[in-house]
Amino acid sequence: ETDYARYLTSGKKELEAYEESLQKASLDEQRKAEEERERAERLIAEKRMAIEEARQREEAKKRAEERRKRRLIVKLNAKKSKQLLLQTCIKFYKRSFLM
Repeated sequence: ETDYARYLTSGKKELEAYEESLQKASLDEQRKAEEERERAERLIAEKRMAIEEARQREEAKKRAEERRKRRLIVKLNAKKSKQLLLQTCIKFYKRSFLM
């Protein structure tokens, strides 16, 4: 009977050790899965940030291009205005001197 009891006790200890190792393995797997999920989330967040930064750069380029075009238009309009003013002055002086 004592051998049988010892056998049961050792079997029970082996079973407990096995269950403990399974729990440890399960915890390790959970930890690894959690780390992998966090890494994936970080990568996704980094990609989103990179996309947002690229979008902002593109918008800034477009705004700068629009400003450049507006300045060019203002310069051209000013040049046309000066030419028209000069032409008007020339016509006025021609009329003045011809009369």
